[in-house]
Amino acid sequence: MADIKTHLRELSVAIGINYANNDMDSSSILDLSPSDFVGVLEEIISNNIEAANNILTLSSFTSAHISIINNGLALGKKIVDLNLCENYNDIQWLGGDTYKNDPIDLLVGQVGFSLKEESFILENMGLYKFINLLTNSNLPRGLHVFEYFAQREYNDWFVCTWNKLLNSPLPWKMDNGRYISEIKVVGNDIQFIYDGKVLSIIPAKAINIGEFITLTQSFSREKIFAKWISENLKTDTEYLSSKLLCSVKAGENLALFLQKNLNPINVSRFLQIYTKSYYYAKSTSNELSIFYVPSLDEFKNIIEITDISYSVPKSQLNIKTTISNTLTNKSLVIRNECRFSHGQFNGTPEAKMYYDRGHDLSVIYNKII
Repeated sequence: MADIKTHLRELSVAIGINYANNDMDSSSILDLSPSDFVGVLEEIISNNIEAANNILTLSSFTSAHISIINNGLALGKKIVDLNLCENYNDIQWLGGDTYKNDPIDLLVGQVGFSLKEESFILENMGLYKFINLLTNSNLPRGLHVFEYFAQREYNDWFVCTWNKLLNSPLPWKMDNGRYISEIKVVGNDIQFIYDGKVLSIIPAKAINIGEFITLTQSFSREKIFAKWISENLKTDTEYLSSKLLCSVKAGENLALFLQKNLNPINVSRFLQIYTKSYYYAKSTSNELSIFYVPSLDEFKNIIEITDISYSVPKSQLNIKTTISNTLTNKSLVIRNECRFSHGQFNGTPEAKMYYDRGHDLSVIYNKII
């Protein structure tokens, strides 16, 4: 269930619409108790609002609550002033429905509104889901960007790293004050040791990445091997060059795969575009904005992916997808940063998704105000 502030943010807009449509002064709403506020909502909203009964747990509204309500009232009035709807007498609150498949929080007649205080946030999906969505592919969950798109270079990167370890002065020991990591040569084996306990035993010879993963555990790779890499190789030219080559090859192959298999219709879900058009609106103490989000049919002629590329600052792989609105000539760049979160060669690299600084999805929508 959403929190009280979210419910107030959405429901106060409904009151603002109703009062403005009936030429009533909404300022009196700010003096209501939480129970009276809910009573007003029950009169103007046509569907069930029991999901917002957490408002009734309040004995009074705080200054933060009052600010949210005031912002919502202002947004509701602006919606009426702009004449965005044909029927203001039928208001439904959909924000309490956790099973719906669209972002609509308020339905006024047949016009939907997605109400957010901050930026319109994209789902921070895994790389496999991002690729499947853009290409209508069926790549498996947990896709490893380097193993899949640069298998040889990924193994070369590991081999370079492993050879560095074989030729380094051992034993190695690191005490970070919380635990002790050690790497020792015992006979013909290399041992990964954590707080005195041997976790992994690997032959002290040339091996490939697959053999290494089989002979180790995620914990030992993160707490021991990755720590050794960080301490010994972060400025090593050969290591960084090998990592760079792997990232570049993966970037080349992934960008090419996306370009060749792009399925624009699937992009609509990614951009929160649905069968019906709706408005995305946000209201804060500093900003009141309303954007028109096109329907699926409109989207086909308005919004397109104009570029898919990659970059490798230093050695980290970034996938960049540029989405443009052909009517406004505005573009949004989405960046997927591919990197290991729990140490090099450990687990599946994450692909964190970011907008360009200061941007969000509203950049490619039609701004009303």
